[in-house]
Amino acid sequence: MTEIQIVLNDAAEVVVPPLHDAEVISLKVEDESVTLSLKERGDKFVVNFVGVEQLFMTRFCGQNVILDLLLLNHTNCPAEDLIKSSQRLGLKCDLDTETMGRYENGELIYSILYPSAGLHLQVLSREVRVYQN
Repeated sequence: MTEIQIVLNDAAEVVVPPLHDAEVISLKVEDESVTLSLKERGDKFVVNFVGVEQLFMTRFCGQNVILDLLLLNHTNCPAEDLIKSSQRLGLKCDLDTETMGRYENGELIYSILYPSAGLHLQVLSREVRVYQN
């Protein structure tokens, strides 16, 4: 597997690699990491969330399609904006003061997977890495 440099647009959506409309093949939670295997037009990708602090997931089933993967950190979404926009973003993780302090210091990344069907995933982690198989 080759690690891919992640590129975000101004809305903090992942635009490289092109994960829009990717099918979720599998999801594995182990120790403090979450591994998401995806397929996009024949290409296979792995998104690895390292150092997971919190995880929220609903409706995992076959034929899932990613609508958008947002990667929010303290530089592209300050903690106060994250809290204010919780209704718009549909945040499910309960962000306590200690956790938000680490988010503000840049130690954590809030990842949100917006589905068109099947999977809603939110992960608060120290790193996000993407690999192409």
